[in-house]
Amino acid sequence: MDNFTIKQLGADDWQIWKNFRLEALKNSPESFASSCEEELNWINSDFQNSLTKSDIFGVFVDNSLISCAGFYSLNSAKTKHRGVIWGMYTRPKCRGQGIASTLIQTIINHAKSRVTQLHLTCVTSNLRAVAVYQKQGFKIYGTEPRALKIGDTFFDEHLMILDLTGESMKQLDTYLSLCTEVYDLSKPNPPEDSYAFYRDYSIKAHGPILEPMCGTGRFLLPLLEEGFNVHGFDASDHMLEALCAKAKAKNLEPTVWKSFVEDLKRPEKYNLIFIPSRSFCLIIDPVSVMRSLKTLYDHLSDDGILLFEDETLKAVPPLDVWRGSVWHKPNGQMIMLSQLETMKDNVCNSIGKYELTYHNSIIYTEIEELKVRIYGSLELTEILKSCGFNVRAIKAFDESATPDENDESVVYECRK
Repeated sequence: MDNFTIKQLGADDWQIWKNFRLEALKNSPESFASSCEEELNWINSDFQNSLTKSDIFGVFVDNSLISCAGFYSLNSAKTKHRGVIWGMYTRPKCRGQGIASTLIQTIINHAKSRVTQLHLTCVTSNLRAVAVYQKQGFKIYGTEPRALKIGDTFFDEHLMILDLTGESMKQLDTYLSLCTEVYDLSKPNPPEDSYAFYRDYSIKAHGPILEPMCGTGRFLLPLLEEGFNVHGFDASDHMLEALCAKAKAKNLEPTVWKSFVEDLKRPEKYNLIFIPSRSFCLIIDPVSVMRSLKTLYDHLSDDGILLFEDETLKAVPPLDVWRGSVWHKPNGQMIMLSQLETMKDNVCNSIGKYELTYHNSIIYTEIEELKVRIYGSLELTEILKSCGFNVRAIKAFDESATPDENDESVVYECRK
């Protein structure tokens, strides 16, 4: 589901909040310390006050509230660094669509400027909810037995915590070691046409350049060799290790670091920010997309340009068909890749099984699920404009031409 919006509830939303809260307490009593019977006795001002005591966020579809959760920070001198997420509930028919994950991530982003760690509790029997929280980086640090009692039944609760201060909060689960090796074996050099295209923009930038999601340095290192002032970052440790190894072999000292796009915080302003090879489409969460674009906008100089590629439906490989590839390494080892693509809600899911073999034996296996968002023809343009960009779609890789319906990718030139 991608047609939803998330907003913080205000004082005028108390009636919507009241109805939703009572529904949640009735349908999932084991998920809350409070009960429907107790809150049915609340007067309206109690629900109004709860919206001022906590920051409560809701997910809406067609003006209907379908998911909700609250956040508050502790207020004593010794505990004000701690925040709490509470009251998480998603209507049953809307579960399993990534809504809860997106809502939790929104609250995490909201909390980052307010506290340094987040706490929540989750009934141990709700395995789906535990998995959602763990996916966002929460860790179980204890379990409280018999935390709740409903009738004659006791429920244990996991105590979960998320550290907002360290890089360990968010980790990339793709582009692992074998995938990185395959990336370099299959794409050792940038395509001539795309490199010439980005190089031309780099020449005209007349200043510092940034390549987010720079991978193993396929574009960054050749530009650096030519003398361009280019920085880069990536969220994959394995990709950055490969980049640094290649840089060392070339006696280059690149300025690179580990980061997700939405978490970028640098003092520099860049004349050109470019993301080649359709890497931007790997950001599939709508909230992360908006945060990433706004972050890149803030890191551009006043006349700066953001340049990136978008993948179209023409680039999607055959769906629901297993395909295989093989790469031979100089040491006699072999990497086999089995790959299956499926499509749902404009997201192409690619499951890849990487197997490292030697002397007819499998010695190591990695399985990754790579997701790529496919945008409609005008959808991405409207998103970019909402972030403040002046946008021009360009045929890849011809700056003088406009894209057509047969193109596998489109380049977006976004001026601040």
